[in-house]
Amino acid sequence: MRAWAPAVIWMGVIFFFSTDIGGGEHTGRFIAPFIRWLRPDIAPADLEAVQFTIRKVAHVTEYAILAMLIASARRGTDTAARRLTPREALIVLTLTTFYAITDEIHQTFVSGRMGTVTDVLIDAVGGTVGLLALLLSDRLLRKKDVA
Repeated sequence: MRAWAPAVIWMGVIFFFSTDIGGGEHTGRFIAPFIRWLRPDIAPADLEAVQFTIRKVAHVTEYAILAMLIASARRGTDTAARRLTPREALIVLTLTTFYAITDEIHQTFVSGRMGTVTDVLIDAVGGTVGLLALLLSDRLLRKKDVA
């Protein structure tokens, strides 16, 4: 069970950011001033577009991390999961996407937040990015071990 602790803790972090704390109104309070500091002449529409992009990149990042943590947990508890095979990647991506769905459902119960299918798809892309990063690192480490 210890192998799953980092993934479960990360799920808690995602859950926390799915409350109103992680909503655009709250995150905009520190993102917007930072962007204005970098680009004082930014137009309001451009500022909004940059904030939107940052929020979506955050989705990709948090779910890339989750997929890597789930893959790591499975490696620690299931001997068949030691290598990232296509079957194993599908299992990890399914678990990651399932959590994304539950996260979006959770957001429908939070005032000022809404769950969207688009965000689930973005989260699934994040899970895929995490798995690709893991696959790449596995291959690089294997080449290093052979050399």
